[in-house]
Amino acid sequence: MSTPEESASSSTMDIDKPSKISKNQQRKQKRYALLLEKRKSKRKEEKAKQKQRHIEKLKNAEDQSLLTRHGLKSNRMENSSCRIRICIDCRYDSMMNDKDIEEPKPCAEVHERRGEVAEAETPPPLNL
Repeated sequence: MSTPEESASSSTMDIDKPSKISKNQQRKQKRYALLLEKRKSKRKEEKAKQKQRHIEKLKNAEDQSLLTRHGLKSNRMENSSCRIRICIDCRYDSMMNDKDIEEPKPCAEVHERRGEVAEAETPPPLNL
């Protein structure tokens, strides 16, 4: 019976042996490593571009208060000077197909409109 030390040393010997791979596989691994490096550098460049665009957007904005989250929160629908009210009645599901009700499309549409209304300069009140 072998001792635990011998079994541990034999398992490390298997790991230490270089596994022989073909030149084609070596080339593929090298290409993949280069691809990963390019991805990382490209992500960094994209982030830098995005930051620069954001800074430019802040500089060129007419109304600075609408660009920040605090500014958007203070631009409430209740405080709006717009007297138009938008109401979406969701009670007509009996007239809709089962497919239309089950799909997330109506909900997604309502969320999209709500976002557009909230970001408007004078947001009208939206009732569901």
